Amino acid sequence: MTNLIQDADGFIGGYRLADEPERLVRSDPPLAPMATPLIVTNHGYAWFPHPFVPGAMKETPICHGIGICWANTSELGGAVIHLVGGNDAAPTDEGLAIFISREGIRGLIRDLQSIDAQMAAG
Repeated sequence: MTNLIQDADGFIGGYRLADEPERLVRSDPPLAPMATPLIVTNHGYAWFPHPFVPGAMKETPICHGIGICWANTSELGGAVIHLVGGNDAAPTDEGLAIFISREGIRGLIRDLQSIDAQMAAG
């Protein structure tokens, strides 16, 4: 991440990205909503800030629902998680496989809890 523009909290374009375990396990600051407005197209896509190209936007499909499976890769120090978008009524081919350490999983859980708490607060 040496060539990317980061703010003081290590966020890039509103994304919390981490390449070091100690950055994955931090709990402060909360993961705030993205600063740019969400632009949704009439064909079910949305424009998001590109996490690696400052100032660029990326059109991404919005999937209704999520599926998850994982493989234990303890010999590599973590797990591979596969997330797929969609549901039985609206299946898609959108998917993402990530390698993540146990520390990274705990950081992801904290970020999801932060989103949940902010949504509950209104």
